[in-house]
Amino acid sequence: MSIRLAFACSFVLVALSACPSEPSGDSSSDAGSATAATTTTTDATGPTTTSESTTDAGSTTTTTTSTPTTSTSSTTTDDSTSETGATTGEPFLCAVEPDGCCVITIEVEADTFFSDAVDGIGGGCPVVQGPNEQLDCEHWSFGKAQAAPLFKDNGMFDSAVAGTSLMALRFPMQDGALLSEDGPIPSEVIVASRLELAAQIDWDKISDLQFAVHALDPDESWQEGDALDATPCIDGLSSWACAECGPSPEQCDTPWASMPPMTSLGVVAAPDSGGPGVLALDLAALGEPSSWVPAITSGLVLAPSSSTYEGMANEEWVPFGPIVVEARESQSLTPRLHLTLCQP
Repeated sequence: MSIRLAFACSFVLVALSACPSEPSGDSSSDAGSATAATTTTTDATGPTTTSESTTDAGSTTTTTTSTPTTSTSSTTTDDSTSETGATTGEPFLCAVEPDGCCVITIEVEADTFFSDAVDGIGGGCPVVQGPNEQLDCEHWSFGKAQAAPLFKDNGMFDSAVAGTSLMALRFPMQDGALLSEDGPIPSEVIVASRLELAAQIDWDKISDLQFAVHALDPDESWQEGDALDATPCIDGLSSWACAECGPSPEQCDTPWASMPPMTSLGVVAAPDSGGPGVLALDLAALGEPSSWVPAITSGLVLAPSSSTYEGMANEEWVPFGPIVVEARESQSLTPRLHLTLCQP
């Protein structure tokens, strides 16, 4: 019996000695869980895991947290490229294409014609259709004329008309910059520009057409007026002879300092056989927009420069007749600038 009792006690002692091993096993399991959590943090940077890792290890948190921040910034930049500047993050002036550029249109806010032409046979002003009186062109205001011929003629071609007829266009501007609906356009982001006008051109007679582009002097101004058509220049309107006309034609309240009071910007070529009813002039020949845009605050002037007329090259002349340009009052196509803008 003593042998059996001794065996039983030995069994109980062995069993009891095994019991304390359970807490040790739990501690090992906790350590394993911590290791697994660390692995999870490194392999999958979810927002919750990153937050927990910040408490356990600052250096790991810094690296892990920076990865989604950079990704989010990159995604935000990619998604907002069409609306914001790539450098500043501020809204861009138009929705850009994948190349970072877009096209914006600026319509003219006022336009007119100036002419000193004379008709060597019929008298009066050949620019005005059916004038009511024999008044020279230089005393007419064309601010509300729907259309007018552009020419520089010496009266030795198909007619006895001699003199010049040119067009002035004033675009919305602010502080020397062209003004869009969304604000001023920095000239530095303009990479291409085109002037587009409604025009009727007899391409069978004329080709190699070039226009001199000028800027009206910044201290000069002109009034478009509110007449229904060309009118004898009076009461503050503008003509070739007067910056501000007086109470009667041929009388100036304010004469021009010189006429035309303008500075040359360059010469641009018209594409031969252009689109029907449209005269599109690429302004690249004027140079960087930052050099010429601030100069046109008072107006951009388009003056005929040279042409080939009926097969004969004319370095100085664009004869009267083949070119008629429409103003905004014609309501067919408002004169406009097409500007290609690219993010800096």
